[in-house]
Amino acid sequence: MKQLVLSAFALVFAATSYAQVPTIKKLKDKALKPQPTEQPAQAAPASEANEAPQKPAPALGKFDDVVVGMTDVELNAKVLKAAQEHAAGKGWNEKFTRAKLVSKDWIIKRNEITGIVLARTVDAAVYAVWPDGHCSYQTFGFTQNFDGAKYQEGNTFLESVGDQSKCECMP
Repeated sequence: MKQLVLSAFALVFAATSYAQVPTIKKLKDKALKPQPTEQPAQAAPASEANEAPQKPAPALGKFDDVVVGMTDVELNAKVLKAAQEHAAGKGWNEKFTRAKLVSKDWIIKRNEITGIVLARTVDAAVYAVWPDGHCSYQTFGFTQNFDGAKYQEGNTFLESVGDQSKCECMP
């Protein structure tokens, strides 16, 4: 049976001309050769009867429109400070100046096996001003570890990074 399979392979290989078998050099040259790109179609003037005028770019959102989940002035200050410290430690260029808690309550983290409380996390949107003058806000998860008796409120830290949206700059 093995001889039959090998014979069939040899017959197919012999029937294929050597020029059709790609070599590594041919594959490499093809990969390095710039592939033609499709040119974008030129936009027709809006005055043509079949064309609708282009819509203006959507307005940027406002940080003021971010919905507050819970109100806690002290925690709000802690998450802003944690975002600023994290950004400084990572060498980020934006300057965080405001924060809004977007979670309605803490998310409690537990050990999967024992169920023991490990930490709690809250999400906040943090407003940033960038060196080039544009502004944005981004959602982050902030965590406080649990030591078995109480949460470490003095050690609120940025643990997770969420979506970022450009927004109008605030005065």
